[in-house]
This record gives sequence, C-alpha cells and structure tokens, in this order.
Amino acid sequence: MTIRIPLYQKLENTIIKLIESKVLLPGTKLPSESKLHRDYQMSRITIRRALKDLETSGYIETFQGKGSFVKKREHEVGGMHYFNVYEAIKEMGGQAEVKLASFRLIVDDSLQSIRKKLKINDDDYIYEIKYVTTFDGQAVFFDSVYLPYLRYPQIYRSELTNSWLLTLLKHKYQFDGKFHTMSTNVEVAKPGEKLVQEAVRVETSAYELQNGQRKMVLWSRGLFVWGGLNEVLEAKSLINDILKIKHNVLLIDLKHGRAEWNLRSDKKRLLKC
Repeated sequence: MTIRIPLYQKLENTIIKLIESKVLLPGTKLPSESKLHRDYQMSRITIRRALKDLETSGYIETFQGKGSFVKKREHEVGGMHYFNVYEAIKEMGGQAEVKLASFRLIVDDSLQSIRKKLKINDDDYIYEIKYVTTFDGQAVFFDSVYLPYLRYPQIYRSELTNSWLLTLLKHKYQFDGKFHTMSTNVEVAKPGEKLVQEAVRVETSAYELQNGQRKMVLWSRGLFVWGGLNEVLEAKSLINDILKIKHNVLLIDLKHGRAEWNLRSDKKRLLKC
C-alpha cells in the first residue's frame, strides 16, 4: 500500500512527533523559517503552510516579531463525550495511571471482525493499541483500541507513550468523533484460578461524517474488573457522585452523561456519552 504524503505534511509530522514525544516541550521556540528551509530543503511556502497548520491544530502559537513556540495543551479533549476512566478516578481523589501495554501495526488480513466494524479492506493496515489503567496501583481497566491507518497515518510509539491518545488524534489528525458505548456484565477469572470476579465489558465506537456519510474511525473494547475495588472505595470513603457502588448497582456520573450497571444481572445498557 503506497501513500503519498505532501512535503508540508511531512514537516508537520516531524514537528508533531517531536512535540508529542516531549522532545520539544511547551514554551520551546521553533527554529526560524530560514533554518527550517536550510535543514529540510523545503521552500518557504511549504514551511509556512506547515507552520500555519500546526498553529491551527493547536500545537504551536506564533507571535509577531518573536517567532513560533510550542503551545501548552490541556490533557482533556474539550467538547468530546466519551467514557473516561482516567478522569473519573482522578476526580474521585484516587491515583490514576494509564500505561501503554502494547502497540503494533497489523499489516496482514487478520482481525476480520474488527475490519468489518471499521468497514476496511483486508489489505488495509490497522493499529492495535492496548492500555492498562490502575486505581491506586491496582489494575482495574484493560483497553484495546483499533484505528484504521489510512485515517491516522504515521502514529509513533513515542507519541503514545507521552501523550493521551484522544488529545493526539484531535491535534494531529483533527479528530472530532461522536462516541457510542455499550456495556455488558460478565464474570471473569484469572488463568488457572477458580475465583470468579464480576466485571463489565465496554465497547466504544467513534464516528465522523465523511462526505456526508457516517464513518467509524475508532473502535475499542475494554474490561472493568471490580475485584477488590469496592473495598478500596469503602476504605478511602470515596463514595461520591463520580463513582458509587450501592445495592450492587454501579453508577458512574460523567460530565456529559450517566451510566449504571446492575452487577447481578446481564442486562445491557447504552451509555449516553
């Protein structure tokens, strides 16, 4: 699969990689147009186009007579409604950490069920990105995210290690998807163990309008494992409006929606995200 990338986008991707991987920190001044012209052997028109796009995307800010600087960006993606485990744990007062477990580019025709969801061909590439979210050091959420390469070309591991995924997609690729999430109550057990834990399987999809058509551009599946979490919450007195477990009903009240599961049933509910 051959993909032709314009010169200005190549320069944009180079600078974005340096920013997302924290080589260029907020407040760092970018090289002048003259230096970029010498270093990358590109015309000034191409360089100005790249810098303009980077400014529009929120990566840099330019000041008259001073030059261009890396812009400080917030962790959250404003205006997007999504199932955000990290922020829920933080607002509860717990210590949240999201770890990148694995990142690979699928170049064969595997993952047929996911290809059908994304409506892409057998020879199209797919990113598979796996995360583990911990609550005060305890792993509670395991998430696998799938992205079509053609929509998000040239994602680098260093970008994922140092940046939050949705922030990266918004700023680098102008992602503005609408999210839909379904949950299913399940029981899980660790390999070789008989102890069964209650869990919630979460599937999330994001859609964009492309040429007037609704197109899925992200799909993920995650597993919330509750084993020990209720005890942690009670010990820390963290029962509040963000996360409650009361009468075996789990309530998550996010900024833009509300979700609830009855932990004793298998009833599916649509999260209004």
